[in-house]
Amino acid sequence: MASKLNRREFLRRAGYAAGTLAGGRVLAQAEDEAVPRLAAAAKAPAIRSRSETKPLLKVKMLGRDGKPMPEGRLRTLYSADLHFEPIRRGSKILDDGTVEIEILKGPTALHAKIEVPGFGDVWVIADNGGKGYEQRSEPIDFVREAAEGRLREIMLLAVSYARSTRPTRFSFQLSAECLGHQEAARELLELAKKPGQKQAAKWNLMALSHALWAGELTIVERSRFLINHPGERRRSPRVSRQAWVESREKYLFGCNAFAYHGDTPYARHFREVLNFATLPFYLASLERQEGKPNYSKVDRILEWCEKVGITPKGHPLWWGHQAGIPAWLKGADWAAAQKHCARVVGRSVERY
Repeated sequence: MASKLNRREFLRRAGYAAGTLAGGRVLAQAEDEAVPRLAAAAKAPAIRSRSETKPLLKVKMLGRDGKPMPEGRLRTLYSADLHFEPIRRGSKILDDGTVEIEILKGPTALHAKIEVPGFGDVWVIADNGGKGYEQRSEPIDFVREAAEGRLREIMLLAVSYARSTRPTRFSFQLSAECLGHQEAARELLELAKKPGQKQAAKWNLMALSHALWAGELTIVERSRFLINHPGERRRSPRVSRQAWVESREKYLFGCNAFAYHGDTPYARHFREVLNFATLPFYLASLERQEGKPNYSKVDRILEWCEKVGITPKGHPLWWGHQAGIPAWLKGADWAAAQKHCARVVGRSVERY
């Protein structure tokens, strides 16, 4: 019997497109659908201590020429548990370009940021079909495993979608484009594993590209179906303006409103299309000088949102990435970072 996924886990498993769809309430309906669960693992603690025995994995990350990817790409590889919690363990690049990485004593997933031809520069996951990896002697082909894993996730989603839609002539169906990407990925994976295949690495990368596109389209097409077929009343290849207006009453659609600075074409187009806006709380611009926050931009956008009936969202309360950290905080130790995080988050929450 299929078990349910909570919304957070569904969004993570469904594909990266889910994160770009501000219509979160559309995907929230997944809570009521029976989605086959990928293999679960006991959740590991957020902070882990090093043990005397360190299980290892060897991972190959090959470019389209069959050679190891550049060192910068190899160093992005990290391990995590099946709940996406990163594992703070070491790794090293061997002489042949293979990455040797420490893992948990249990199911482990691998993450790396790579350039995927025809798709983009993205973080990719390999998790052994949802079961995770344990220590083994033979190297893992990261690109191939990631492509196979994405195809499996798409299949599970398609099955769950089919089960959740009433068997009528309006039942949800994936487009020919989406199915074409899936088939291309499968064919390229088959081609890559033929004995003596000299371009296996290239075909695996191309398969990953098609699999990622298939995942994006699966999420987008499902969302469009839910928007355009409330109650599965009608079928149309595109969302009509009337349907869009009706949907705005039920769903949140939006993006960042960082560029708002008055009655400009930007503001007018934003109001016509969207009803949800993200406000900038990045510390690099919010507190350029330590202890001297400036919330004027946030307040200005918030006032506009309330005036025109747009639901606002503050984001992010804290972001540790270097792009969001002001000069005065760079290089701070862990204790100082924790102190400032508590101070900044508490201040913003209390203010709004």
